[in-house]
Amino acid sequence: TLFRSINSNVLNLNGATFITDYKASLRRAIKISFLDTKIYGCWFHFCQALRRQITTKHKQLSQLIQ
Repeated sequence: TLFRSINSNVLNLNGATFITDYKASLRRAIKISFLDTKIYGCWFHFCQALRRQITTKHKQLSQLIQ
């Protein structure tokens, strides 16, 4: 995979910390490719998803926040 190639040929990222959006496939690929890594979700993407949920599924709450 791309991550394994980077890890062995460019930069050893075992034990590194990653900040990603919440894509399950990306998080899974990082966990498989790099040992002892920490993965955190991006605060911006979390807030963006939360706002999208509120505005589409909770109209009354959305009006209070604006």
